[in-house]
Amino acid sequence: MRAADGSALDAFRRQQDRIEKIASAVPGVIYTFRLRPDGSMCFPYTSAGAIEIFGFRPEELTEDGSAPFARVHPDDLGRLNAAIAESARTLQAFRLVWRMRIPQRGEIWTEGHSVPQAEPDGSVLGINILD
Repeated sequence: MRAADGSALDAFRRQQDRIEKIASAVPGVIYTFRLRPDGSMCFPYTSAGAIEIFGFRPEELTEDGSAPFARVHPDDLGRLNAAIAESARTLQAFRLVWRMRIPQRGEIWTEGHSVPQAEPDGSVLGINILD
């Protein structure tokens, strides 16, 4: 490895560490949500707040993001799914309030903000904050 490659990798790691520190200071959870063309979903990135808000560790959501949806209050799930679908279709940001049923905490109200972007593979990636 050339010295420049090592310096770039070190700089990348320092930047990644800074981002993690910022994310840990924000109330709630910062995350990315990928809706794939086949309808499956995942959370490629979740801050540590995922444990408190979703009741899952970040690494549990990286490949399959369906588990948190099982914890959405049944009266709110349809609205949430409709908002996600509309945002993915129009690539417009959305803001929504819904309830989650978290075993460790009981029922909590959450407010989500999402900014979607189209991905080259046909997925839609949402940049999100949920508190």
